[in-house]
Amino acid sequence: MLHRTRHLFIRQQTAVINSIRAHLAEFGIVATVGRKGVTELLHVVADPSDKRVPEVGRVCLAALGDQLLGLKRQILEFDRMIMACHRSTRRASAFITFPGSVRCWRPLWSRV
Repeated sequence: MLHRTRHLFIRQQTAVINSIRAHLAEFGIVATVGRKGVTELLHVVADPSDKRVPEVGRVCLAALGDQLLGLKRQILEFDRMIMACHRSTRRASAFITFPGSVRCWRPLWSRV
């Protein structure tokens, strides 16, 4: 359930990012692909002296930016819950690999 909920939040995050990019592209404002590009776009929205974005658009885009930040917080919270769940469960923790170590596990059906 944790993984599916996190996956839903990631899909919503992608949709919000695409929406922000599409709305700003209507005004000719584009940025590079990736997190850095979205951050640049949100700085344009937050700058009231930038007259390329009308006030109504700025309000809508600011709401989308707030939604994006909320989704990022929720994804991080679910990442932490998933890791805590894996660490507390013996079977799940057996599949966690740590940097510098290699673990090779046989499938459960091969142990029968």
